[in-house]
Amino acid sequence: MARAAEEYDRGNVDNAVDVLRHILSVDPDLGDAHAMLSLCLLRLHRLHAAEVEAGLALSLDPSSVISHRAMGAVMLARRKFKEAEEHYRMVLEAEPEEALSHVALSEVYDLTGQKDKVLPLLDKALELDPENPGVLVATGDYYLDKGDLDLAERYAREALTIFAQNQDALVLMGYVLLRRGRTEEAREHAIWALRVNPAARRPLRLMASVKARSNPFLGLWWRWSVWMGSLGQSKAIMVLIGAYAAYRVLTIVLRGTIPDPYVNAIQFAWLGIVVYTWVGPGLFRRMLAKELSKVSLRKDF
Repeated sequence: MARAAEEYDRGNVDNAVDVLRHILSVDPDLGDAHAMLSLCLLRLHRLHAAEVEAGLALSLDPSSVISHRAMGAVMLARRKFKEAEEHYRMVLEAEPEEALSHVALSEVYDLTGQKDKVLPLLDKALELDPENPGVLVATGDYYLDKGDLDLAERYAREALTIFAQNQDALVLMGYVLLRRGRTEEAREHAIWALRVNPAARRPLRLMASVKARSNPFLGLWWRWSVWMGSLGQSKAIMVLIGAYAAYRVLTIVLRGTIPDPYVNAIQFAWLGIVVYTWVGPGLFRRMLAKELSKVSLRKDF
């Protein structure tokens, strides 16, 4: 089990699965092994199989902390946030001194828009285990979303100092570099992260973002999307309402004071912006889907 956990932490998920299958061939009723296998399958994007293993783990040992952690992760992936929170709360109650338990619950709050509850949990996790790469990356991701690139870079570098091949830390650093306009360095970090696990979604999404940032057509949409994301949902809605209101006031005020063709040009420009922001996400998803297609490695990789 220790070897499986080590392989999992290093991102060698296939190796961890092999070890766990061997364990279960010896003792098929070991609940913690099923729970660990569930977490591995989740990283391999086999969500249904992961849920089956997590359910089996809980049926074998309803009080197992790792089993609740696995089911919480599955529920989070299925976007069943209430169930995920319940399982993660059980984990936190059982292991209040475990830093990653605080990180897991913070992710639920982050995805459900309860931003005020996220940072206290991350601060507590840092207090409990300041040298845990998972805690450092989660904190860096929080500041990246806030647009604080200096703090995001600080936590990414600390995580990479502790473990240079941490995939999530490489991806976090890649996003920081991309936001700073250092596109080629961001691409290199995406490649380094893919060497750890070529099928992982986060580095593939980073690679797609690098391509979008470099694309003359998608580059503007990418910058707009990042900026809007850093504002938060409520502020982003206010920006959109304000932009439409400004457009309407401008066209009403100008009509009759300048020739109609100029007013029409403003209207067409607004419609063009609307269409651009509408098709941009679809083009990015298509680019991402292409990156997520089956990956094959050279024989000398």
